[in-house]
Amino acid sequence: MGTSLSIKGYKTFGLRDEWVDEYVCDPDNFWESTLLGSAMFDSFKAWSKDIGLLDIKNKCTEFGEILQNIYKENPSLFWEIVWINLTYKSFIVNRFATLIKPGTTFDKKFLADAISASESVSSLTTLNNAVGALMDMFKNSPIGEELEQGLNNEKKRLRHSYDDLSAEALAYSLYVYGEKNDTHEFRVSDLYQPNVEYGPYIEFGISKNAIFKKLRYLSTESNRVLIAELNMGLDHITLRQDLNSTSVLELLTK
Repeated sequence: MGTSLSIKGYKTFGLRDEWVDEYVCDPDNFWESTLLGSAMFDSFKAWSKDIGLLDIKNKCTEFGEILQNIYKENPSLFWEIVWINLTYKSFIVNRFATLIKPGTTFDKKFLADAISASESVSSLTTLNNAVGALMDMFKNSPIGEELEQGLNNEKKRLRHSYDDLSAEALAYSLYVYGEKNDTHEFRVSDLYQPNVEYGPYIEFGISKNAIFKKLRYLSTESNRVLIAELNMGLDHITLRQDLNSTSVLELLTK
């Protein structure tokens, strides 16, 4: 795999919806919260740095301010953005997203085995802690059930294609993908290549049909954030030169 992310164990906790809720309601007094023990605070800090909410000094970033506002208005979009960012910044989420295809049932052992079979891992304990943290996030945040990345399936979980991705999150995802690949132009088919490591399909298992539908909407919006040429067999996407992933998110959530 091309991405050199180091494994974090996240103290075996996932990013939990109730923590985010408490943080956003009162960021200043959050650190005195009795809801979280010290390991939970450490976990919250680690996840929040990976999603861009906190800086290295645990202060809210400018992007974090945008995320907080989104959480208050549209919690589903908040979690979609969180998941997109984690596929780039978190080892365990990146490996899950690239190795566990939509339609696959999995448990802790299945995921840990899939990762250790695909690359050498320096510490199996840290890997198992990271897998446990991801499973905890599926259980305690909307990413599991609402975003369908870890649906309850008897004793296992199921990763499902999430075609209900919001147009705002898709636009954000495409701009992040463009920044990662240093391009403003690509094709929908590029996002579905066998060796692709990033983008909306990797993040959500979203179908091409669902992407086309949302691209048509984004391309005809009065405040058009991209150009999609989708007729006559074309599948070209052109991003605006004057926007980036953060400004496109701001524009679409005003």
